[in-house]
Amino acid sequence: VVTSEAVDGTFSRSYEMKIMGQTVFRRSSFDQDLVQDVLHALSQDSRTNHLDVIAGVTMSADCFYEGQGRMDGAICEFNQEEKDNFLKTAYHYGVRNFEMESHMFGAFAHKLGLQAITCCVALLNRFEGDTVKLSPTDKMYMEQSLFDCILAFMNFDRVRLRHVEHTEVVRDVKISGGMIVYGSGTCYPYPNESD
Repeated sequence: VVTSEAVDGTFSRSYEMKIMGQTVFRRSSFDQDLVQDVLHALSQDSRTNHLDVIAGVTMSADCFYEGQGRMDGAICEFNQEEKDNFLKTAYHYGVRNFEMESHMFGAFAHKLGLQAITCCVALLNRFEGDTVKLSPTDKMYMEQSLFDCILAFMNFDRVRLRHVEHTEVVRDVKISGGMIVYGSGTCYPYPNESD
């Protein structure tokens, strides 16, 4: 899922923060042109054109279990019917995946004026269950598919990544300290059009 919009567990686009004893709301927003650029790049690359990649709303919940409507955690104070109604409402709103970070990341990027998106892997169909049951091989395939998507976009759009002085095709990606590191070991932010 390429996140076109991120919302919290109440479908709010505003990210709520506590700063110095005050509640502050910041708009969480993602660059829609960048979302379309990523989808186009993935449809053109042989590593990714067979993947089922869509743009969709990402719900960033406060937690992995109750906040995402899961019934398999230590605490569950809702029943199956309530959960099903929540998932249907979310689906009709456009939610295609649940996680816990995109809403905050979208607010951070928007506040700084950065073009940003998030790409997420949906590990299971929530209408079919709550528990992730992937073999190590399937998990590795899904992780590699996400990296392939990142590489496909970087290679397709390297002209816009003007900070990179070489034109070699990026082949390796690794995660280090929460950042994507590629090529020479450097990760640059996606530049604004004014850069």
